[in-house]
Amino acid sequence: MTPRLTVILEREEPGPGITPGVFRINRQVFVRKLRSDKRSDVVPSQYADAEPKPIVRQDDTDAKSTRSSSPFASNPPTPHRETVRNTPRRDTICLDIENLAAGHDERQSGLRFSSEPPRKTPEDISFPAPSTTAKDSALQPLRRPFKDKDSEGCTTWYTGSSNSPIARPPSTFGVYGDLYLHSIRGTNRPPLIWLMDNHSTWQRIEEGCTHPYITDRCLRIRGSGEPSWVLKASLATMRHRKEKVARS
Repeated sequence: MTPRLTVILEREEPGPGITPGVFRINRQVFVRKLRSDKRSDVVPSQYADAEPKPIVRQDDTDAKSTRSSSPFASNPPTPHRETVRNTPRRDTICLDIENLAAGHDERQSGLRFSSEPPRKTPEDISFPAPSTTAKDSALQPLRRPFKDKDSEGCTTWYTGSSNSPIARPPSTFGVYGDLYLHSIRGTNRPPLIWLMDNHSTWQRIEEGCTHPYITDRCLRIRGSGEPSWVLKASLATMRHRKEKVARS
């Protein structure tokens, strides 16, 4: 039997009456007969396809769509591009919960069960209502700083009033060196003055008293009724002027 080699040649040709961009394959088969003298004869055979098949060239978008719709695609599309979730059946979930409640081995599952009561949520916690009690104005301290080349400090005082004199202010406020001035309503009498000592006790004092730990200052009551720790020399000068005016 004479050996022969079959050669198939394919060629794309635009055909008449075919949509632009559509080509057909012109396939032709050649049979190459091999002879003993190492020469060969190439004999053309008939067309392999009686009717050339049209080929539609697709762009990238159409090609991707075609691949996605292929039954061999690894991730077939779902309607409306929805994600498919493998949801276990309801009876399977209930069975798993019953197995855990029946005493599943904690060491094998890694689960830990606690007998502690459930923690309260913010909705279960009740907070006390804010206090609406108004503070007594007499308990609000007033302050005025003072300073010179030799001393520095602050005058701190509280004020109060009543229809009659009091024996002593309450000891629930004030610190060492603070003052308390108490006025009698309906009178022109000067205010009653107390000083908090280093034992947290109110001591009755008068104008001109020396400061408890700044010895070069003494107490003066201004015309507005405001107390002030002033230098002793300044207080002496003011008193001398008053006496001079009174004599003239």
